[in-house]
Amino acid sequence: MSLSFASLADQLHLGAVCPAANIACGKGQQPHSSGTRCVVCPRNSYKDTQGNMPCTRCPNGTFTAGRRAQSHDSITKCLAGGLTSSATGVKAPRLQHFRRHLSAAQSYMHSTLETRQPLPCSQGCSTAAIKRLTKPVAYIAASPQVVSPRHRLLRMPAERPHVQNQGLCATCVNAAISSAAEAAAAVEAGTNTSGIAFSPVYAYYCEPTMLRSCASGWTLKDALDGLASATVRYLPHATCTHNVDLERIRTVAPSQLPAACDAVYNKCLSLRLVSECTYTALTDFWEIQRAIRLSGAAITRVSVGADFVEYFQSNPRGIYNLTSITNSSGTVPHAVILTGYNNTGQYWWAQNSYGTAFANQGVFKIAYGTALVGNPNETYALSCSLNPLYPTNPLKRWPLQVLPHTSLQPMPCYSYTTRAGDYLAGIADHFGIDLLQMVAENAYVLSTTLANRPDLSTSIAGKRLLLCGITKDLYKTAHLDCGAGEYQSSVTGRCQVCPHDTYKTRKGPTPCRACLPGTVTNGCNAADHDSPNDCTPGMLLAYKNGLIIY
Repeated sequence: MSLSFASLADQLHLGAVCPAANIACGKGQQPHSSGTRCVVCPRNSYKDTQGNMPCTRCPNGTFTAGRRAQSHDSITKCLAGGLTSSATGVKAPRLQHFRRHLSAAQSYMHSTLETRQPLPCSQGCSTAAIKRLTKPVAYIAASPQVVSPRHRLLRMPAERPHVQNQGLCATCVNAAISSAAEAAAAVEAGTNTSGIAFSPVYAYYCEPTMLRSCASGWTLKDALDGLASATVRYLPHATCTHNVDLERIRTVAPSQLPAACDAVYNKCLSLRLVSECTYTALTDFWEIQRAIRLSGAAITRVSVGADFVEYFQSNPRGIYNLTSITNSSGTVPHAVILTGYNNTGQYWWAQNSYGTAFANQGVFKIAYGTALVGNPNETYALSCSLNPLYPTNPLKRWPLQVLPHTSLQPMPCYSYTTRAGDYLAGIADHFGIDLLQMVAENAYVLSTTLANRPDLSTSIAGKRLLLCGITKDLYKTAHLDCGAGEYQSSVTGRCQVCPHDTYKTRKGPTPCRACLPGTVTNGCNAADHDSPNDCTPGMLLAYKNGLIIY
């Protein structure tokens, strides 16, 4: 059964309440059917005046979240949702599964109880301990245990996306996806989101099916499928869409919507930022945490109950932990993004689409396992590639040294000297290396934990790591220390001999230099391009009056 905000509101009848002549009720209240007392407005209704009139149903499938009169005293207390979700079959977040992984990971992490000088792993770790390491345990142990929305990871700016305000429309899904796309684009560019913004209004109404109204809502899966199939049309830059009449898109007749959307799209096409977005379903907490580090956010569902808004009105920085909120008829599914996590305190940082007046500037904390946040059926990671012309942060390219091929290392391998802020899982993800393989190949530079296992958590700044099997685009992720007579190709990402008529005198990431006019190189090996002396006078041909001049 599919349950939308509109269908839920239809099930919540206000009842037959007639004006009572002898009783005046305050805001958020209406006369009891007996006419002798006042009662709080029914769920999903409001009353913004004093008097004896009944409460009014919230518009567009919006809902109220509170049992007190203050939660029903204005139309602004009608909260927008819009996540159409299965009423059954949504599995609980895999909290106990994560706790088992976290417990196992702690044996691969430095302990505050450690009093002796840690032994090198080459002396204290057993081969079996390395072989027993699993991917979930490795990613938890080898990553920061706390990542806040303002956290700078791997020397990159924090990429917290804009806080959306969906108003009184059931449009939380596109608000969450637009914010997640902003974060993913910022991560890809290596910048913050100050110059990256997408219009959730355009995304909601103009995604190619164009069949939604303010009250219709959306499923996460359908919205993400639409984004993946038509990214460019779905996400024009908000710098442009803010300058066109998006309100007309909200109110135009359905038959006129395609033309209205096309008009916006055609005006904004030149500001195309994102080329393509893809999404991945997330099952376990360690995958969600990895998505937050890699893409800046994860998209998920929260079941909003009666006390949700009231709690954050009183505790804007508190941790919401009402464990009874699951998938009951008293809750409404709502889409949000997760922008941080805290394994010590066992909670997520989430960003809502109720504007910056909600909780702490639109961001709230919610305990692991609460309100179906991070459930395995409705949690997704989003990654986006950029328009090739969009500038990226040069610091996204890390220095690598090329190692010679040997019989023991037939694949290309590199040496990387770690820097402040590096962590093992981040290095593996940056270069697209299998983390378990990287740990096994670099155990000799790690320390030993109290459990006689490799320490994956202690700072490794200044260590030289062996990196083999890089799968990410080398030119985007690294600048190679190519030898004299060589440069890093922007096509292959690897070191190649300098082009004809250029040279490079020393090892390093610098480009090849052009020979002086009238001189050329004569050879195809690096040794033929490693000195300005390799540039020699060549035969100059010119045409004059049809004759060849030597």
